[in-house]
Amino acid sequence: MDIKKDFEYKKQSREIKKFAVTNAIPKCVTQPPDMNEEYHKKYLSHLGFIIDEKMTIKNPGFFVFKATPLGWHRKIMQSNILWIYLYDKYNRKRAAIYYKFISGAKGAKTVSTFINWMPRYRVKIDHTKSFDIYSKSNELYYNSPLVGEVLDSETKVLYSTKPITIESKTKEERSSEEKLIRDKLFFECNNILKEKFPKHDNIYAYW
Repeated sequence: MDIKKDFEYKKQSREIKKFAVTNAIPKCVTQPPDMNEEYHKKYLSHLGFIIDEKMTIKNPGFFVFKATPLGWHRKIMQSNILWIYLYDKYNRKRAAIYYKFISGAKGAKTVSTFINWMPRYRVKIDHTKSFDIYSKSNELYYNSPLVGEVLDSETKVLYSTKPITIESKTKEERSSEEKLIRDKLFFECNNILKEKFPKHDNIYAYW
């Protein structure tokens, strides 16, 4: 057992569980990339979040809420505890929150955090086996075929490509081949997405 790694995992786990039950959302948005703080605030109000202005001032980097939309809830990602998923009352995944606790000298602590808001329909390209961030080896993951999917709010697969296996042997060749396969699968899925849901990249649309 890697004692240092195990200790870090437990510490991160404690911190993410404490954050998961708060009424706070990071101000920093990486998806969509053009959402600034003021626009983000308006979007949260549109969804039904009621911002606590005083607590928000006391917590730089976060919007803190007096009330959240009825039925909205959070779940910690099991395979990677640094991520919390935000679900609406219909159990549809609406956002992914990244939260990493960082301990410093003399007990100081900071966090690295941001939120990705998700459109309802999107493309996912991945290996068919699950990736475990805390596994010593993810050989099964990397050696499994790649597949493309068109998803409805992360929970329902609307379209799936045929799996494609990477045939190359060396690391460099496999990396180049994987990129080509990912591009091919994305092109196939994205064409389906654009045809059926032309406003798919709009986080307001189709909910």
